Amino acid sequence: LVEAADNLKLADYDTRKVVITNMLNQKEFKFLFQAGNSLNELIYSTNPKERALAVEITTELKNVRFTDAIEWLIHDPEPVVKKSAIMAACKLKTRKLLPFIVKQLSRPEEKYLALQGLQHYGDDLFLHLKDIPEEEQQNNAADFIKIAGKTKGNHSTNYLLSRLFDE
Repeated sequence: LVEAADNLKLADYDTRKVVITNMLNQKEFKFLFQAGNSLNELIYSTNPKERALAVEITTELKNVRFTDAIEWLIHDPEPVVKKSAIMAACKLKTRKLLPFIVKQLSRPEEKYLALQGLQHYGDDLFLHLKDIPEEEQQNNAADFIKIAGKTKGNHSTNYLLSRLFDE
């Protein structure tokens, strides 16, 4: 790992991903520091492939959260990076980022991407919807109903029932 970490910039993307992920899973500060710096370079890289790689890495880590980095990349001008960041935020059920993703539903050019991501959020989406302003919930009710209809779980079922009784 030491040798791979020292030659990280020369490695291909798949190797970088494995090395950085393994370094972030170490308890030694040197590895954590080096991996953090490497990941930071990827997040703020001018190369969209490197920014997308950063999202992949943050998605794989279970014991470390990179909410600010994913938030930054949700606003990326490159569609591939933006899509990866939205998917990562939803797969990781990053509650803090849910309002940013829901706002995408009101933008026609971003709507499909947001819907794809929200489907990956799963049943917890309907528990976390209370973090979204009521007006936005109402404006996007049709989209949430579609997602709930495709989602298994108590929260999505209760959401559908509540919408049924609201109408």
